[in-house]
Amino acid sequence: MMNNRNDFFDELSQSLSENNKQLQVIKSDVPFDKQLEFFKIVKRLNTLDLPSIEEQIELLGKSELIEREENVVLASLAMSCDVKAFRALEEHRKLHPGDFANMAYMHANMMLQSEFSDSKLIFISTGMGGKGNNLRYAALFKSNRQETFSAYQRDLIEKEIPYYINRHEGEVEEIEIGDNYFTLVFLHEFNGDVKVLLENAAGECNQFGDFIDNNFILTNIKRFSQEEIEQLLSKENEKDNTDTDD
Repeated sequence: MMNNRNDFFDELSQSLSENNKQLQVIKSDVPFDKQLEFFKIVKRLNTLDLPSIEEQIELLGKSELIEREENVVLASLAMSCDVKAFRALEEHRKLHPGDFANMAYMHANMMLQSEFSDSKLIFISTGMGGKGNNLRYAALFKSNRQETFSAYQRDLIEKEIPYYINRHEGEVEEIEIGDNYFTLVFLHEFNGDVKVLLENAAGECNQFGDFIDNNFILTNIKRFSQEEIEQLLSKENEKDNTDTDD
């Protein structure tokens, strides 16, 4: 899976360098299912004859509009590449903030950027968004044998993990340390090998006692909730006990 990912980003990097294209990472962390819903509507609207921009802006202002109808109008205005439509979406987002309003605003903004830019823009969207050319990721690590971290080990994690990632083209935004696990939210360049980065970061700490498990979970879809963390740790604990019995 990682090889496929690296191949994709290698091809994308080559395309960017050869064809005067720029990469734009969608910044907001709109849930991935909402993003998919938005782009499905956009795809469907591309095949239809749509009302004028003015008519759609007027429709957007009607209070009796149900959510499904509103989402269609938002998507239609977002894909119009029209300054008046963008301003209407900007105002609507202030008055009625939400995932779909955010997606429509960002999409309209990027469409206009692409229209007025000398370079063709390529957009990358993930569930956690990003910043500049960096994607945002979440990672979950656990202690070896799920033993409780000592105060010294917690201090090492808190200092060494962000230091290593920040020193290697990354930026740690959040780090939370539990009794026997820790989570990270961080940024890293879109074509970087994030798996190796995290392995090496954990390895820096493990020089002082081998207390972080080599297996970790990495995603760019969503942050880990406390419930998800507890479920994942419980499954890993069951697996560890099974391995011990064998």
